[in-house]
Amino acid sequence: MDKILGLRAICRLFLGAEAAVYLVDFFGGKAVMKLRLAKTYRVPELDHRIRSLRTVNEARAMWRATQSGVKVPALLAVSRKGAAILMAYVDGVKLSNVTGDVAEQTSQLVGESIAKLHLGGAVHGDAVPTNMILSGRELFLIDFGLSESGYSIEQRAVDVNLFLRFAKLTWETSYSKIEAGFRDAYLGEMGNTDGSRVMQRVSEIRLRGRYVPERKLHDNNAEVTYVES
Repeated sequence: MDKILGLRAICRLFLGAEAAVYLVDFFGGKAVMKLRLAKTYRVPELDHRIRSLRTVNEARAMWRATQSGVKVPALLAVSRKGAAILMAYVDGVKLSNVTGDVAEQTSQLVGESIAKLHLGGAVHGDAVPTNMILSGRELFLIDFGLSESGYSIEQRAVDVNLFLRFAKLTWETSYSKIEAGFRDAYLGEMGNTDGSRVMQRVSEIRLRGRYVPERKLHDNNAEVTYVES
């Protein structure tokens, strides 16, 4: 394959709307290159500025995550001009590809990792199983392109709800145990007061949808009071 920013591409791992991810040769070893793609519909100068800023912000989010004790692929280099991040290759399997039993055993690692990120003043923004790599007994979070700084209960609850929602879709038969393991670890890391507030907001988020099962159950069980006019 062609070279990417001077490094030989071994294969393309992922192609999305915003970026392409490649496995590259790095001094005889493996590394991963995330390259933000140019958008022809934007003015070139503006496009470069946007891609450069988003690249730098993502690299900073990864660095801050490590400072919070969250495992992420090690940063090797960042190119503003090339809008690219070079990071260490993590030998493992995406969490979305494991069985329900393995997901159940890993749910506490997920809860701890997301809680540590939240305690450090950040949210992942796309905390789905496809953005988590299980390597041995370690869990790595990847793809911080939508990460934001913030301590709000709403931001944290959106992160938690996103993981739990996709966990239910991915491992429906094991979901109750996965949710319990996640919840215990998240509350243990966050502290019961803040953690409970986040989990309460998760329940509220689920009730916002007009037709979701949780909303129907809530409405059916709600006490109705009639007032004469």
